[in-house]
Amino acid sequence: MYLKSGVAQKYYDDAEEGIRGGEINYRNISFKGNGELSNDKSNVGGLIILKNLACTANLSNILVSNGYIPFFSETNVYTDFNGSIHVADSVRYGEMIIDRCKSFRSYQQTFYIYGTTDNKISNSILQDAGGPLIIMDDVNYKVGSDTQRIGASGLDIKNCCFENYVTGQEAWFASFGATPLLTTVIGAGLEGSWLSNIAKKAPNGKSFVNYYDYDKTIPMANLISISFTGSAGPTEFTYGQCNPLDSKVTLTKNDETSVLLDMRSVEGNPQTADIHPYAALTDLEKYAKYAFDSTTGTSALIFRTDKGGVGISQPLMNPSTFEFFASPVGSVYVGEDLVDTSYIDNLDLDNLTEEQQTVVDAILKLADGDYMTAYYRPVPSEYGLYYGMIFGME
Repeated sequence: MYLKSGVAQKYYDDAEEGIRGGEINYRNISFKGNGELSNDKSNVGGLIILKNLACTANLSNILVSNGYIPFFSETNVYTDFNGSIHVADSVRYGEMIIDRCKSFRSYQQTFYIYGTTDNKISNSILQDAGGPLIIMDDVNYKVGSDTQRIGASGLDIKNCCFENYVTGQEAWFASFGATPLLTTVIGAGLEGSWLSNIAKKAPNGKSFVNYYDYDKTIPMANLISISFTGSAGPTEFTYGQCNPLDSKVTLTKNDETSVLLDMRSVEGNPQTADIHPYAALTDLEKYAKYAFDSTTGTSALIFRTDKGGVGISQPLMNPSTFEFFASPVGSVYVGEDLVDTSYIDNLDLDNLTEEQQTVVDAILKLADGDYMTAYYRPVPSEYGLYYGMIFGME
């Protein structure tokens, strides 16, 4: 079946009949949008191909090309342009279950998740978007002193192929002012950087930054997803009490599920450290809490691979406790110690002591895995503008 249009599905809610929610199945359909992947803003088009509002949508064998946004999963809680919160009598999260689908050349994203939690994508191919393939947009809000965390965006990934090589200079990034965000993160993996150095020394070293143009001169990253502050906006929250980022992405492989990105973690949301005793935090959590704090004067960037590697782009020193000492850009935590990754530069990696091997293994994990997650706060701000990004590694 071939359709050249968009479909919007809304939840059904009949209180008198006691019927709430809804479910629809889409199978064996090809959609073609009215825009295309382009740096020309006139080619934006306008079709959201399949929009699912607060109910369940099952997608199987769907092919989409040239869409503005092919798949859109939306909660029924939102903030309008005047800043007013709208909540239905019955909150609906909704979910999209995407299996054996393909999407190519989207102008904006392939999958926009707006405050819905139980989304799944499996055995699918998402390729080429103007921005990230996936946006995770949370829709939390506050009423009086009661913080409502009902719109956390969530996604589980299983056996998928993601290809989306971008520089940060494309039209979508320029339109949304996101070019500095991506170019800063890419900078940590450029040729000659500390992460690049690690990738060259690892036996099967991978990087989230590579050079795909003919002359091998333009750095690009396979950008899978970005999580960012939800539509309620930071003014709806009390700093140190609640962060509007709750996004979580999991990866299921061989029937085991691991976390790729968790904006509820102290790394993703250091404000959550305020509810735990300081002494109970790990050294990495203490670092994140200080580095991302609104009173510090530097940006902070933490990397984590799906194989357990953790790296810090800009180590800091806490002047009040002296727990974290300044060192060259690029460090890892090994137990309780913060180690400069240049530690490996003068070692014979084939003849290491047991102690050296422990440190080297921790460093080389940053070049091992299929995915790299980056937690980033670009500038200090009262409310903490945090981002979480997932990149493919190769």
